Amino acid sequence: MKRMYVFLFAALLGMATAFAQTPEQFLDRYEAFVEKVEDLDSGDVDQELLAEYKKEYNKLTKEFNQYKSKMSNDEMQQYYRFKARYQKKIATISAKRTGSKVKGWVKGMFEK
Repeated sequence: MKRMYVFLFAALLGMATAFAQTPEQFLDRYEAFVEKVEDLDSGDVDQELLAEYKKEYNKLTKEFNQYKSKMSNDEMQQYYRFKARYQKKIATISAKRTGSKVKGWVKGMFEK
């Protein structure tokens, strides 16, 4: 019975290490996510898609905390560059959405 528990533990440990990612793999996934967000047309994005990207961003940010201690200074800089690119694109999308709403409101006020 003990041998079975030892074997089971060893198998689970092996599976856990097989699925563990390196900081480089995490940064590759993060970069792919940022590029996907940057490919959005700033003026034509719906709220559901933005909410989905926000969830993914939050998940990746939590995941970053796991890799943070294993990252080199260059990897940390790369992470923060990707993060800045994401935030810049989201800010651009938000500004265009707000700008078009205000423009429509002002136009409606003065046409009546």
